[in-house]
Amino acid sequence: MFIVSVFYSKLIKIGLDVDDIGIITPYVQQVRTIRSIILKSIVGTDIRLPKIGTVEEFQGQERKVILVSTVRTMEKELCKDKRYSLGFIKCAKRMNVAISRARAALVIFGSPKLLSLDENWKALIEHCQKNKCSTNCDNSHMSDHE
Repeated sequence: MFIVSVFYSKLIKIGLDVDDIGIITPYVQQVRTIRSIILKSIVGTDIRLPKIGTVEEFQGQERKVILVSTVRTMEKELCKDKRYSLGFIKCAKRMNVAISRARAALVIFGSPKLLSLDENWKALIEHCQKNKCSTNCDNSHMSDHE
């Protein structure tokens, strides 16, 4: 989630308007956490918060740039999500809404290894890799809770 905040700050620094940026995550608690992290990073500045919400909160809305935090980095959590149809895994409709809100740029933060356990995410990841529009970052410094 910290990386989402850093990326958001970089978008603002290069001149994007706050109203052109949206951050989507599958869980209300993650919305709160990301909002809190960004608030801490912009305190004392004139930067406003972007729209941060769950998939349902973005239904029917678009932004120039959408940042999607898929949250999960631990396989045991994904199993629970699949079992109870939570998050984006095994819920193609929620995934579709999340990735179709961007008018110009979509940035997805998550573990390709874990997301690939779902056939829809696997297809998207393979498409991005094939078209050279994906990158990996070293997350060895992050805990299992980020």
